Amino acid sequence: MPRFARILAVALPLAAPLALRAQSPASVSDLAQILALEDRREFDGDVLRRDAQSADVLVRVWAARAIGRIGDKAGTPIVVGLLSDPDTTVRTEAAFALGQLRDSAAVGELVRRVEAFDAVTTDPANREIVTALAKLGGPDAAQAFEGLLRTHPPTGRTEDQATTQALLEAWRLGRLAPAQRLAAFVRDGQGTWRRNAVYSAGRLRLVGAASALSTDPASFCSALSTKVRLVVVFGASHQFASAFGMIPETSPALACAASIDFARTPVAAARRSPSFEVTLFAWASTAASCTRRASTCFAIAN
Repeated sequence: MPRFARILAVALPLAAPLALRAQSPASVSDLAQILALEDRREFDGDVLRRDAQSADVLVRVWAARAIGRIGDKAGTPIVVGLLSDPDTTVRTEAAFALGQLRDSAAVGELVRRVEAFDAVTTDPANREIVTALAKLGGPDAAQAFEGLLRTHPPTGRTEDQATTQALLEAWRLGRLAPAQRLAAFVRDGQGTWRRNAVYSAGRLRLVGAASALSTDPASFCSALSTKVRLVVVFGASHQFASAFGMIPETSPALACAASIDFARTPVAAARRSPSFEVTLFAWASTAASCTRRASTCFAIAN
């Protein structure tokens, strides 16, 4: 079987929802050409610009996907244009591609779209726009995050998926992250909003969120996913932990460490993982007591 035919045989099933109908010979030819460019990491503006305007949704999806994977910023205007595509999958792929390209030229358009979101949005493309903006970062992106979180108070209803995503991705903004907003969501938020705020606050080691974590650490941590509990422990460096005032036995980080089932985290898998967070599991799992687990995590985090 020719190489590109093999590529298509693998790629097309991945897009099964879009490929239920038979592709025309022209579309198959376009897809093969796109996949060949992606395979060679070669940007051909004429081809990709044409395919981004194809009548076939699947061709447009793969054009956006290939531009992101090729990584040439010359493709930014093409995928920015696809943010207005009538198909949700195409818009989502376009936003994801912008996050891969990391081209600051796209920040303005992404900010404009975030500011135009409905009060409640569940569009997956809008969630991906938020993530792309966080990946690009910078003052304008940070201001857009601040505005989004300001218009959705932590005590409000949690249906808005753009806010959910912003809380999850805010850590990517680094020192420009809306720290006070995140602390408010840690303190007063509910459900996924609060969990996502804790995740970002933990990764950023926001001391301002410490008091919110220390109110009732045991019940607080029991409501978090294992990954978020680990981030709380990971974020509890000496500086972060000292904000609790803090007897180790009463710290939120210790409560989170106590609630993690370290025994169910395979050390061998952790050793294979490049993730420092997962490595913490491997180290902490060797400690017999919760206090030693937390102390081990503090030492590694520092």
